[in-house]
Amino acid sequence: MPGKRILCGDLNLYPDTKSIKKIEESGMRNLIKEYKIDSTRSEMYDLQLRARGKEPTKKDWFADYVFVSKDIKVLDFKAINQTVSDHLPLLIKFK
Repeated sequence: MPGKRILCGDLNLYPDTKSIKKIEESGMRNLIKEYKIDSTRSEMYDLQLRARGKEPTKKDWFADYVFVSKDIKVLDFKAINQTVSDHLPLLIKFK
């Protein structure tokens, strides 16, 4: 699609899936990868997994993504380490 684009959301995908790769191959920048975000999940998620008897893996710590087209100027991007749910808030500043 032409024009500036931002795709973000709770995609519930591991970072190494074909779906993530396809979005990246379409020319979108993966801000989670680019900004080396090490988790989009809060400690609440860890507690939920452990309550179900599952030991979390590194892959489990990703669910939310932000992709931007190359013509979006990103001024700042981060995951805010504040527990409001099992997902961390993501903040993007752009023009």
